[in-house]
Amino acid sequence: MNKIKICNGHTLFIDDNYITPRHSQAVYNHSPDGFSFGYCGSGPAQAALSILMEFTDKITALQLYQKFKQDHVAAWKEPDMVIELDIKEWIKQNRGQE
Repeated sequence: MNKIKICNGHTLFIDDNYITPRHSQAVYNHSPDGFSFGYCGSGPAQAALSILMEFTDKITALQLYQKFKQDHVAAWKEPDMVIELDIKEWIKQNRGQE
């Protein structure tokens, strides 16, 4: 299980490691302002892409991040929360369904 921590509605940690949006913005810049959560917009898309890029290759992350956003990131409504999620298992279950 992975621990995803959201702070102040815009800061993201995965397993206590700070995740910056810069890496995923270089691949696809949905949100120049960075991450957001709790709806199906550009900030959550950037967060979903960043999360998946931590666990899989760029091509797979690009294929799956919109579904990951819909399945998970859009539902994270609290500005400060911790989510337990097996991200590699989610990728495994959804690969090939893009």
